[in-house]
Amino acid sequence: MELFLFVINLVIVVYAWVRLWKAPDTRGPKWMWFFIILFLEALGAVLFLIFGTRGRQTA
Repeated sequence: MELFLFVINLVIVVYAWVRLWKAPDTRGPKWMWFFIILFLEALGAVLFLIFGTRGRQTA
């Protein structure tokens, strides 16, 4: 069970970092969001995905 939670956490964090890297515009500097995701892990990633992105991102 612990391994499952670790993998889910890792997937969420990596997904948020990829979205951060590809985002043309964010609310706040990208370096700030990087450290929020780094230190708060899954919570930081969810915060970024909800509050950090502006509008819809095109593929």
